[in-house]
Amino acid sequence: MDKEKIIEVIRSKRREKKYVEEMELGSIIAPAILMHGWDVYIYGCRNDTIALLNYLKWLGIAIDSIFDRDSDKIGKKIYGINVSNIDEINKIEDPDNTFLLINIHRFDGFRAKDIFETISNSGIKNFYVIKDTERLNINTYNNDWTECGRDEYYKAHEELLLNTFERLVDEISRETMIEYIRRYTEYGVYHNISIDGRLKYFFGYDNERIEYIYSHKDDEVWLNCGANIGDSIFWFFQNGLSAKKILAYEGNADVFRELKSNLRLLPEQCAKKVVPINEMINDNTDFDRYLAGNEKITLINADIEGAEEDLLKALTVIIRRDRPVIAISAYHRASDLIILPKQISEIANDYVIKIRKYESSARDISRSSELVIYGIPPERDYREDWR
Repeated sequence: MDKEKIIEVIRSKRREKKYVEEMELGSIIAPAILMHGWDVYIYGCRNDTIALLNYLKWLGIAIDSIFDRDSDKIGKKIYGINVSNIDEINKIEDPDNTFLLINIHRFDGFRAKDIFETISNSGIKNFYVIKDTERLNINTYNNDWTECGRDEYYKAHEELLLNTFERLVDEISRETMIEYIRRYTEYGVYHNISIDGRLKYFFGYDNERIEYIYSHKDDEVWLNCGANIGDSIFWFFQNGLSAKKILAYEGNADVFRELKSNLRLLPEQCAKKVVPINEMINDNTDFDRYLAGNEKITLINADIEGAEEDLLKALTVIIRRDRPVIAISAYHRASDLIILPKQISEIANDYVIKIRKYESSARDISRSSELVIYGIPPERDYREDWR
């Protein structure tokens, strides 16, 4: 695929149609705010506030401050905007030139009465309660819980993204990267087919067929980083794969207890191959103490909330010595698409780089998470058109 296509989406100024524009917030309230030049505030700092800020930014509406009652949120910043105690609303100097957007779920009963009293006492006369249907549409097209400003980051790092693009060895990887970037630069939804999440780290899905991204071993020694509650381990066995040993690292003590409990549900012949380890991986981690004789690590996976770069640094010696397949998540940080492929290539310069996109959780309705970068030694690369 020609690199002109990825340049086009990086530089794109298009925006996917936002159905919310046909509703009151987009078609009436937003133009009114802009025409009057009102100072705009938000009441309600929710999980979807980033989505709302993205949408308002796209409309050209700046936010002065966000108000909330939650002490855990007060004093923090979102997009550089202060989250203040709702009591501070009384300090607004020009309430007549102020517009308040109320971003509260289930705005009714005593909650509504309390908020209306607060607004009335502040002297603010112009306000709007965002409807649940509007919020759903805004979230669909603007949600990005992982990082703000990713569209701007991609546009500022075009050359480095092209370097990643040129490292990709197959058409599926290139198509995936183009659509993934387009989802951000055009404030859209990921439209390409996402692979069944049960196949994550192990297989792809191509034209209604299971795709072998790399060749599997019957005696896999798998370093499972961020084992969580064991879901990947269960799907590994359920997908018909086998292992000699699985080193399941999970640093969170509470999650680790659940992992150990869940492992009891595995068939005995599978459970005995799993070594659960309650430890955070760092530069001092001694992986070899769990290996016997001439055992080598043959597969590494990781979904560790943005710490994948540090993990690769800690595993550099292992990767060069054992030449395992690497399957790591690359969606937590905007820089992941640039840094992680480059890092893999610097550790093992003959490794093949591929990208696959898996199904996101139901909460991520923009379908922007679960991107996996594969680093594959040539001897284990599998491309059907080669074989």
